[in-house]
Amino acid sequence: MEEAMLHRRDVLRGASAAVLAPAGQLGGRSAQGAGTDDVTLPFGNSERALVKYPGKRPLIQMTSRPPQLETPFSMFDEGPITSNDAFFVRYHLAGLPSEIDLEMYRLEIKGRVNTHLSLTLADLKRLDLVEITAVNQCSGESGVSYSASSRSGRG
Repeated sequence: MEEAMLHRRDVLRGASAAVLAPAGQLGGRSAQGAGTDDVTLPFGNSERALVKYPGKRPLIQMTSRPPQLETPFSMFDEGPITSNDAFFVRYHLAGLPSEIDLEMYRLEIKGRVNTHLSLTLADLKRLDLVEITAVNQCSGESGVSYSASSRSGRG
C-alpha cells in the first residue's frame, strides 16, 4: 500500500510539473530547474519536495496552494542570519504574482499614521539605502506533522 501511494505521488508530481513547465513562473520543480530532490524531516509524515520559486533557493514545500515553503535545516548552518533567498515563504492567496507593472506600483502607508503616503518605485529608489538586521519569525504552526489535507492554509 505504501509503495502505491508513493507511486501515485510521483505521477501527480510529474503531471503537475508538465502542466506548469510552459508557464515557467509558477514554481513547479521542473519549471524552475530545481531538480527532483526530496528531503526527509525527523518526524512522521516527513517526506517533502524541495522546490525552487523565483528569487529563492530550493526550499521545503509544505503546501502548494497557497505556496508555503520552509528553509531546509542545512541552511541554518550557513551562519546566524538566514539569507533572503533561503528565507521561509508564506502566501495566503493561491496564485503567485507573475508580473508587476512598475509604473503602477505603489507602496501605501496608511492607518494609524499622521500622514498617509503613496510612494512610487522611483520615490523608493531616491531614498537612502538602509540595512537593518531584524527578526521575522513565523509563529504559526506550519502543520509539518499533519497530513496534506489538514495542512492546507496553515502557517
